[in-house]
Amino acid sequence: ARQALTRLAFPQHLVAKVVLLVRHHMFHYTPQTSDAALRRLIMKVGEANIYDLIALRQADAAAVGVPATAKARRGEIAQLKERIDRLLAQEHAWDLSALAVNGHDLMRELGLPPGPLIGKLLRSLLEEVITDPSRNRREVLLALAREKLPELSPGE
Repeated sequence: ARQALTRLAFPQHLVAKVVLLVRHHMFHYTPQTSDAALRRLIMKVGEANIYDLIALRQADAAAVGVPATAKARRGEIAQLKERIDRLLAQEHAWDLSALAVNGHDLMRELGLPPGPLIGKLLRSLLEEVITDPSRNRREVLLALAREKLPELSPGE
């Protein structure tokens, strides 16, 4: 997709978006898929792209050519969209900026210097919050960061 769109002189922002959507459009989904897995999907593609991803999934389902299969997939996609709507309507941290702590907090509270370890800790904390949004509280995240520090610290 990247090569074809670049050759056709599409703008880079559009090329990047199409590549992202193509990369993630075959995600595994069943009615039993957890909300945490759907939050991870939203995080991967971004809030701005999630409905385009669903539209791509709908187009893919329509192209199947087997009416019964296409109908079943349309129902599954409709349910997926409803679940995404519900998740997006809730307060969630979709990126590092929405965490209840930032790099300065980690440096101050854990006595850490600036550096790549701060980013690793923040990404690890975001994964914790994606799994369980109730963890996005300052005191909880600082405690989690203290727990994770030994496993993320190189050579310590």
